[in-house]
Amino acid sequence: EHIMDLGKFKIPFMYHKGKVFLEKCSAFEAIGKTSIIRCSNYRKVDKILIEYGLNPADEFLQQEKFAAKRTRRRRLRYPENSKIGRNRRNHVSLAALSVLIEA
Repeated sequence: EHIMDLGKFKIPFMYHKGKVFLEKCSAFEAIGKTSIIRCSNYRKVDKILIEYGLNPADEFLQQEKFAAKRTRRRRLRYPENSKIGRNRRNHVSLAALSVLIEA
């Protein structure tokens, strides 16, 4: 495992498709923006990245989490709106973190 020292913080990181991605919780803690990850509200982060010409979809790695199987067998009222799983952002690119520090 790779570890980056950023001041007093140790941030695990990985390489993916030629880019450095930092573990999200440690990275946001290091820059003092843990409220973003606690609330999972990335709208402002995405807006900042777009303003700097970065595509948020390219600057985060996501892990798919699957929901547990439904135990009840009732029909869903709006099946088109149901989701079997959801995506969770778990790594942020070094480029995106640099932009967020500047912003």
